[in-house]
Amino acid sequence: MPPDGAVMMAELAALVPGAAVDGKPQTDIAGVAPAVRVTPTTVRELQDIVGWASKRRLAIAALGGGTTLGVGNPPSRLDLVIDTGRLSSIIDYDAEDLVLTAQAGATIHRLRSMVRRDSLVTPLDPRSSDRATIGGVIACAEHGPRRRHYGGLRDLVLGMKVVLPDGGLANFGGRVLKNVAGYDMGKLFIGSIGTIGIIAEASVRLLPSAASEELLLVPVAGLEEGRRLVTKILESVLLPSALELLSPGCAGLLGLDRRVASPESPYLMLIALEGHSAAVERELRDISAFCAESSPGLEARRASGIGLAPDDCWESFGGLRAGARSEGYPVALRATAPLACVWDVATAVEEYSRANSIASAYTMSCGTGYLEAYAAGSPADLRTYALAVRSRAEDLEGAVTVLDGWSELGREFDAWGARRTDYALIQAVKQKYDPEGIMNPGRFVGGL
Repeated sequence: MPPDGAVMMAELAALVPGAAVDGKPQTDIAGVAPAVRVTPTTVRELQDIVGWASKRRLAIAALGGGTTLGVGNPPSRLDLVIDTGRLSSIIDYDAEDLVLTAQAGATIHRLRSMVRRDSLVTPLDPRSSDRATIGGVIACAEHGPRRRHYGGLRDLVLGMKVVLPDGGLANFGGRVLKNVAGYDMGKLFIGSIGTIGIIAEASVRLLPSAASEELLLVPVAGLEEGRRLVTKILESVLLPSALELLSPGCAGLLGLDRRVASPESPYLMLIALEGHSAAVERELRDISAFCAESSPGLEARRASGIGLAPDDCWESFGGLRAGARSEGYPVALRATAPLACVWDVATAVEEYSRANSIASAYTMSCGTGYLEAYAAGSPADLRTYALAVRSRAEDLEGAVTVLDGWSELGREFDAWGARRTDYALIQAVKQKYDPEGIMNPGRFVGGL
């Protein structure tokens, strides 16, 4: 029997008087609505809420900025959503040691603004950074376009505090790069989408700001032309911080189809360069030479030369997923593949879109093997398209996961695809940390 929302509200109000309790939440997780939403103001309150829910075997999910609510399978059941938005304090900021510790609800935008004053960079680079929170970014492994330059979350997260399913608080890692002698158990929580615990706070590495930064825009005629250029760059000594290919649809979503691209060259490469000013200028010259070698007439244009600030471009880029949904692309998929194969996944996206009457747009991180595709069409066609793209990616030793679109794909659709070879280990970890199965049940691989 589903829990009584009124009883839950009354018990929560008595348990944590300082927390806001909402009995008619307007939030759903992958299309599943909870009975109650509660917003704690302290980590102690968060612990008390989780411990209380555990004793009653209530299914719970954490909510940060709400930017990744569709990631993973719909929960098999959901009683309580815990909003971490008011757990937003900066616990520690040491500009000299290049480390920052913040509570889970602190937004990436706020952290970036804080460290920028000291000429530092927060290398967490997710989409929707204005709303994305540090806890949500880590829990959902939201890597951004500059992952190739900054490193992944496993490299950047130094430590964290996690509220476990019984309400206990566990510390993993610390404030320095080398802080564990054995297994770093905190890494288990990166990408676990809250299925084994709720991140309460995290410590991340900071980096010095680059002395110079430039963004190159290169219109290309198609995937093959873009592939030739990227291959030359990757085989060289150049180290661009981002190599993004925008499909014609994504270039249009950003309004760059008219400003930079053209009907003859509707795809657009975004190439970010960071470092010493002389090194950036050298890379600019080399990439211009690679363009000329790749295809006649291929030209790299500085964003600053056409009145575009790099930061503004990346901010717009970060809003692509939300922008695609607002423009009528309800389904979002994430594909990963080896670098040499991700171009074949992009080809599959285009071919299967045409074959299934799907309107699609995508962006591809050519330096990390990551592609994010947005699609619109009938529910039946979208399911066929998603399965076909997944099948092709898996044939190439890649994977496809669902980021959004459950109202179209249907709850029976599997967000994750083929189980990995380490599934038994993942299953054992879930059983160890959450034996009652109350943390985001059903959302992870294999319905964990």
